[in-house]
Amino acid sequence: AWLNLYNATILRDILKVYPVENLLKIPNFFGKPRFKVGDKNYSILDVEEAVFRQELQEPRTVFARVNGASSSPRLMREAYDPRKIDKQLEERTMAFFKDPANMHYDVPRKTLLLNATLAFYEKDFLDLRGFLANYLSGMAPNYYLSYLGYDWKLNDEKLH
Repeated sequence: AWLNLYNATILRDILKVYPVENLLKIPNFFGKPRFKVGDKNYSILDVEEAVFRQELQEPRTVFARVNGASSSPRLMREAYDPRKIDKQLEERTMAFFKDPANMHYDVPRKTLLLNATLAFYEKDFLDLRGFLANYLSGMAPNYYLSYLGYDWKLNDEKLH
């Protein structure tokens, strides 16, 4: 339910200010309280910290959270369903790593270049290298990690 609420809130709030070319031009977009659950008001940052990071502690949600930026993970075509959430999170994680815009390996420099999403949420992964090993086969054992620039432009085909 939290993933659906998070993603729907992002989309709703982008639509409120659309057209916008860059999410960083929306004042306090991620920090402003956006919705109420029970008696608590939440911002996007609150949900990331209190729910995804502290309560759920499921790093694959990083690949299911959509912030609307061009470098953000892509939105799934269906809602997240508790009966098949594990399968859905696995699919989103695999889709993220299969997208060449999210990572590539610079062989001469022995450097894995990753989407900056992983830098933003690195503390969500207890062991990022261990996590990556589950999804990346054929990697040299001693590689450097580096991050690609993050594109905050709205993921909107009309603007590209």
